[in-house]
Amino acid sequence: MSTRTAFHRARQYSRRRRLVTQAASGMTKHLGLILTHAYMGWLGLSMPARELVTSSSSVALVLAAILFLLEVVAAIFQKHIINFHFPWWIQGLIVLLAFVMLRHRYHELKSLQRKPIFTSKMNALLRDVTSMEFQTGTTADKDQRLDQFITSLLTAFRTVFEDTGTVQLNVMLPGPDGLLRIRYQHPPGIRYNPRLTFKRGEGGSGVAFETDSIVYIPRIGFRHGILVSMSPDAWRSRPDITYTLAESVYVPTRPEPYKAVLCVPIRTEVGVVGVLNLDIGRSNPFTDSDFQTAEVAAGFLGMAIERRRLER
Repeated sequence: MSTRTAFHRARQYSRRRRLVTQAASGMTKHLGLILTHAYMGWLGLSMPARELVTSSSSVALVLAAILFLLEVVAAIFQKHIINFHFPWWIQGLIVLLAFVMLRHRYHELKSLQRKPIFTSKMNALLRDVTSMEFQTGTTADKDQRLDQFITSLLTAFRTVFEDTGTVQLNVMLPGPDGLLRIRYQHPPGIRYNPRLTFKRGEGGSGVAFETDSIVYIPRIGFRHGILVSMSPDAWRSRPDITYTLAESVYVPTRPEPYKAVLCVPIRTEVGVVGVLNLDIGRSNPFTDSDFQTAEVAAGFLGMAIERRRLER
């Protein structure tokens, strides 16, 4: 084989590989859009509608099991018990969709169990934030009190989501240059890129900071997210929530030991002053109940930061 022929083949291989990579990337993007829309559709359903879907999924699984048993009996005794037959791929699709719905509903019910845990943790933190004072001591002492409270809140908040697997939390605050940087993190030993920064409107944190909305990225591999806008009264059992697609909002970082991200704006009297981020090691772990919980936790952070600002 001549050198020219080998070079030509290598260039053809490189071109084919590039085309395959582009096609796979395009398929992943479209699949991500479809699944993100599916997540939005599920979150937008009312509770009775979700219960109806769950019941339908249970019935579908039971019927699929009965049909399978009938086909096994028919094969053993070589008799036709039923006069109709679904193609195998239709049966598999029905079972898969029903299983996915039931699994998601199971995790949703688990999320409802987090509220009592969160309430018990927040009652103690509410007493701490109301009794916290910054009028005495040096500037370093005052900053240390704020740091201790935020660390206590992140520790308590992390225990609420322990059932989701790996949980990492961080608080990003803008620096003198306006860029968002990680100021607090929990647990302390986790590794983030020390050069990680976001501009306003960049990445999930930057968009949450810019739009004053929760940004939920259910699967970082798809890069798309959901903007969650809640009514001002997040304490209500069923606040008004709207969902909007945020395409390609996730900015890849290294390392990435998580699969889903929730970015919650921290508000004070002067506006949004930071972002509370939850990095979870499981895809699509959150529900609308978790959005309310995270909103309240970010509110506690805002209260502490506002008190420190006023008493400087």
